[in-house]
Amino acid sequence: MDSWSDDDDWFYESIKRYDLLLMFDFSSPVKFIEFNDLDSVCLIFEEENCRNEMSCFSLPKKLTVLREHEGLEKDSDFRLLSGGFSQKSVIQVKILKGTNTMLASEKDLCGLSVYKIPSENSGIIHHTNTIHSELLSPKLAHNKLDSLAMVDTNKKNVVLLDTKEFVVKGKIKTEENEEESVIIPEFVSPHSLGLCNTETGSVSIYDTRSARKCSMLHSAQPFPKTQWTLSSSFLSTSHIADSNDETKLGLLSTSGIISVLDTRNPQHTLSCEKGKDICSCSAKRNLPKIQFCPSKFPLLSISGFNPNIYIYDFSSENMKNIFVHDGHHRSSSTCENITTDHVWYKNSVMSACDNLSVHCWEYTR
Repeated sequence: MDSWSDDDDWFYESIKRYDLLLMFDFSSPVKFIEFNDLDSVCLIFEEENCRNEMSCFSLPKKLTVLREHEGLEKDSDFRLLSGGFSQKSVIQVKILKGTNTMLASEKDLCGLSVYKIPSENSGIIHHTNTIHSELLSPKLAHNKLDSLAMVDTNKKNVVLLDTKEFVVKGKIKTEENEEESVIIPEFVSPHSLGLCNTETGSVSIYDTRSARKCSMLHSAQPFPKTQWTLSSSFLSTSHIADSNDETKLGLLSTSGIISVLDTRNPQHTLSCEKGKDICSCSAKRNLPKIQFCPSKFPLLSISGFNPNIYIYDFSSENMKNIFVHDGHHRSSSTCENITTDHVWYKNSVMSACDNLSVHCWEYTR
């Protein structure tokens, strides 16, 4: 990707590079992006005084309409619907679609905080309940139905929570070597949970109904002094996959190594790449992020290394970087800015950077 000589050149070139480009600035950096439904999104802002501002916005119509009708739509702004503040510093959030309920893992909290997003166009996002648990500030994974997996950094059991009744429905005892490392959970099907060892990049797949280990997957290139995170293509699909659907796992390291694995063939790596032109600053902050495109295109995206979002085509064994969204650094006062989150919305991406910018964009294919 060439560097543009100045902002005028970049914006001129963006007309050819993007089918959609909406750029916003907020008063605080966005920490997390979570869609409430197809028409609204919740932004969790960086904390002030150990609490996070939480705001729900209607999405710009230019983003939600069919792309062929976009030129007829003039609404290109977020509109505030509701807002509030967290009880404590937010570690991770999950919104239960169709319920206007947000579950938050928070600093120094054993369990989860429950927040209600008002259904009317204006109101307060308020704390309604605390789900108490033995797990401290747990990492979360949701199966898009009625189960939420929780695991904490103290390496205790994985707790499975019924998201309809908010009661514990089961536990998974991890193996000894997994208890010695930080684990990140991610569902790969409604009843299959992946547990990623952040130190080794290995992923253990468990059946949540029997609490038994089914398989083990490994990153293609073990790398010393690096940490790993993961994502599942199951999470990006609009339907609920069954056991016969092919689910891909994406593994991303802080050194820029990307691996795509097939959960049905654990010994085979579908695609692998060492991200070029990525200098890792993420070790000082959160883990980087990897996401699968929800369309049928074999695309994934990564962020968290610098102000850019990178899109890769993994249709071949050696995946290719096909696009770089470099618009966030147009608002940067320093080259050390880092993207904080990004999510796919159909074929578009919403991304946030710690320089206060939020972008909605779709590159020209």
